[in-house]
Amino acid sequence: MHGILLVNKPKDISSREVCLKVRDAIKVLEDKKRRARKLKVGTTGTLDPHATGLLILCIGEATKLISVLQRLDKEYIATMRLHRDVSEDELKKVVSEFTGEITQLPPRKSAVARKPRKRKIYRIEILERRNRDVIMKIGCEAGTYIRKLVADMGEKIGGAHLQELHRTKVGYFSVEDAFPLEKVMELAKRNRIKEIILPVEEGIRTLKKVCVKRTAVKSVLNGSPVYKQGILSADPNTEENETIAVLSPEKKLLALGIYKRSFVRIDRVLKR
Repeated sequence: MHGILLVNKPKDISSREVCLKVRDAIKVLEDKKRRARKLKVGTTGTLDPHATGLLILCIGEATKLISVLQRLDKEYIATMRLHRDVSEDELKKVVSEFTGEITQLPPRKSAVARKPRKRKIYRIEILERRNRDVIMKIGCEAGTYIRKLVADMGEKIGGAHLQELHRTKVGYFSVEDAFPLEKVMELAKRNRIKEIILPVEEGIRTLKKVCVKRTAVKSVLNGSPVYKQGILSADPNTEENETIAVLSPEKKLLALGIYKRSFVRIDRVLKR
């Protein structure tokens, strides 16, 4: 059951509720096998209850990858409702002003300190306009608040608010590959949820990798550092103190490590 589950979140349910539903469904299956392990289920980035789209759930030992996956860029389809009639030129101008590096003050109800912080908006593409509703595709850096982005844009053009939000991508994961929550629960009831859980190795595509020799596998699983003589291969251009994936000769993820010039310090061991 350790792995990554892509869920297409419906409206009117919190990300936490989705996690709990999946966790409880898995726990029932484990109880039936009389070896319940109380697997953790966590998300790599929440969506507001009104928002829909891609929600990445990490199950069991895959929860140790959450901090890695949280850093991935995001893509959204957002509907901005204008508070007054705005010309095409005004709209294009404000979109241009909010493309690139921006400064955001997180909303009052947020999990981070309410201090101004820089975020990158890679692109804002206007897909469609229906009177005062503007449908946009937004590509942005992790940690960008889209509701705040739309409100800040609105301040420049007489007011606007976020009407709808749908997350389409998180890094290399797409909502097209996600399963509706209803389908996930149906598969869980039929004891087939394993069929849609991706292996933990799917969560390390962006990390540099070190493959250790077979003789070093046991020491890695015990949390001991790996020195050069225990390394089979390593990705080039890895920087000092960079988080890396430590793999077995069979390319199975053993742990996350911190790269040092003469060794790899083991940070989080995956016990599967």
